[in-house]
Amino acid sequence: SVINGQSLGKALAEHPSTFDEFYVSLIALSEESGSLEENLSFIAQQLTKKYTLQRKIIAASIYPLLVLSVAGIMASFIALFILPQLVGFFESLHVELPLATRILLWLAHSFRDFGILIIASIVLITSGFRFLSKTALLKPSWDSLVLHLPVIGHFVKISQLAQFNRNAGILVKSGLPIARAMEITAKTLHNTSFHTSVLKLGQSLNKGNKMSKTLNEPSYRHFPSICTKIIAVGEQTGNVDDSLL
Repeated sequence: SVINGQSLGKALAEHPSTFDEFYVSLIALSEESGSLEENLSFIAQQLTKKYTLQRKIIAASIYPLLVLSVAGIMASFIALFILPQLVGFFESLHVELPLATRILLWLAHSFRDFGILIIASIVLITSGFRFLSKTALLKPSWDSLVLHLPVIGHFVKISQLAQFNRNAGILVKSGLPIARAMEITAKTLHNTSFHTSVLKLGQSLNKGNKMSKTLNEPSYRHFPSICTKIIAVGEQTGNVDDSLL
């Protein structure tokens, strides 16, 4: 397509499953502004950082996942083959057993009679929950809950805020109208709460509202005040793109 005279941005737009709208829009703007080389270098750096981070996360997760897998296999073995053997022993004592022991016996009875069914149910419920949490019906609620989880929620917030600032900043710096930049940036955010907030932010900007004023509203509470204040300074100085980056 490019050899035939078509612009690179339009050629990439013909393959939406491979090139998302953020990169296509950035390249199209770069061609118009003459900054294609600079922004292609930026895209390469961002993709390298993303790949490196994913590799680090996978490497850091291997050992914990291995430990959890072994622990799960051992727990299943004990529940299916060891606990049922203890039922007869404890029942033969004919004494009042402590609460913890009675709970252990109840588990032993359950796994002796329905062990395979219980494990199969746990697997099915877990798989079903993972599937449902990605559907349009439950994903917003699940994504909102994730943001309130300790450690994980903080990590997701930082990740989404960094992606929002970086992507919106580079689009605005390349000359895209800020409201349109918000619309495209929203599509790069995987957390539904952030995605919806940034879309609403773009709509507010289309109505003539200031970005910092909108972000101060209660519905944008997952955007920290320091972020809003920096953007407010950028609006006053006419350097919103720099304040985002």
